[in-house]
Amino acid sequence: MVRYPADGYGTEMGPEARVWRTYLEESEIADKDYISDNNGTLDGILVFVSLFEWYVNGNVSLTIWHANRPLSSPLSSPLLSLRHTNRCRKILK
Repeated sequence: MVRYPADGYGTEMGPEARVWRTYLEESEIADKDYISDNNGTLDGILVFVSLFEWYVNGNVSLTIWHANRPLSSPLSSPLLSLRHTNRCRKILK
């Protein structure tokens, strides 16, 4: 099965040669496959990055909030006692 007519003698590498038409057709198919594969991968990466950013921003804002509270505040003593309890558990293991 011949898709394109044969080239005349001396025009096999010309701008309208069969090799270039075949190349363009095959490269278009390969490019479409490549793009569709990468679109799926890119969607997954974007979801991961957005979830990671959400997690990091939440932890940073909580850390800043706790760091700015004075040690005499009611929330400081439970946090310090939990920290002390965790240190003791690590030492006792």
